[in-house]
Amino acid sequence: MKEIVIRAATREDAEGIITHIIDISSEPDIYVSYTPEEANIPVEPKSDRIKQHLEMGNLYLVAEAEGKIIAEFTCLVDHSYAITRHTAVLGMSVDREYRNQGIGTRLMKAAIDWARDKRIGRLELEVYAENVAAIHLYEKFGFEVEGRKRNYAYQRDRYYDSLIMSRLFI
Repeated sequence: MKEIVIRAATREDAEGIITHIIDISSEPDIYVSYTPEEANIPVEPKSDRIKQHLEMGNLYLVAEAEGKIIAEFTCLVDHSYAITRHTAVLGMSVDREYRNQGIGTRLMKAAIDWARDKRIGRLELEVYAENVAAIHLYEKFGFEVEGRKRNYAYQRDRYYDSLIMSRLFI
């Protein structure tokens, strides 16, 4: 088994993260809300965004194997409004060949620890209703479904629903 390192993202990871996101969005049966063309953004703005998130105290992790970014994970606090600074939005993607190897579990544990440390009261996310594996992972960590966005996305000639899930710490 290849060694998988989970670590904080750096600005230098921008190109590898972009490649990872393009790869994920190119999978025929993956549930992401962007196309490969939309994922293909310039390196410099992505690098700046990583720096900004880290400076704001957000959690931004990558998983790496053999020098390649194989997962991206974020917990982003909306600092725009004082009344929602206790809430962080979670996002995760893992390359197909590395799924079901415990990476998601390791990333979720890091998110829970980070949320407690930062006194985050609510972690929330959206997930395609068909993404059973991801839903199971989130439920394992105490996330509950709060609602459904019907016909949220249109891909592959059909509509997909999205579930809104959260875990409360307060």
